[in-house]
Amino acid sequence: MSMSLDESCSIEVAVRVRPMNAREEEQGVLPIINASEERKEVTIVRGGGNRQTRQTYTFDHVFTGYTTQSEVFDPMQPMIDSVMQGYEATVFAYGQTGTGKTHTMEGDVMDPNEKGVIPRSVEAIFDRLGHKDKYSEFSVSASYLEIYNEELTDLLVELPVTLKKAPVKPVPAGDKTPREHGLNVMEDKGTSTKPGRGMFVQGLSEHTVGWSAVETRCRALAWP
Repeated sequence: MSMSLDESCSIEVAVRVRPMNAREEEQGVLPIINASEERKEVTIVRGGGNRQTRQTYTFDHVFTGYTTQSEVFDPMQPMIDSVMQGYEATVFAYGQTGTGKTHTMEGDVMDPNEKGVIPRSVEAIFDRLGHKDKYSEFSVSASYLEIYNEELTDLLVELPVTLKKAPVKPVPAGDKTPREHGLNVMEDKGTSTKPGRGMFVQGLSEHTVGWSAVETRCRALAWP
């Protein structure tokens, strides 16, 4: 993730170690990972006794099982400033199922302390736009794309009532819902006189939003 205007093209890697869950604690599972936020290190311990081995890895940011959602988002604040000045920025979570990606990126949107990166980013953008001495006019649009099993889905396209009420069942191969129709990954390289858009998804809808609309949408996602 890009963290500053001075390094607007840099990529930084952060590791978040989740705490033991209830099942693991009941089974007496011992953690094999030690993490240090101060040293920005993650150590993996394997084996025991004389055969114990340790491998230590260093990252740009390390978050432990005690790190709060707010503390995870703090290093990303400079990215919001970069975005407000016209730079592009990306934050994405990568990991196995059950490692906490959804908790980190979305969290509990109804709990101020447990909100994840996405709602906190939206809040930060609208907070900065609220400074009328800097922004007299502005327009914010949002898209919501899902990539699953190499299939693209526009999550902001309203489904027909018949599909909403239909029981969940496998979709026949080749069939597409209105959310999937017409989506293609494209590259706009631009011309010698005009820069291109780069990689984009053709057909992905964009919706102009305000903060009240975002809050309503978050509540809808939290309470379907």
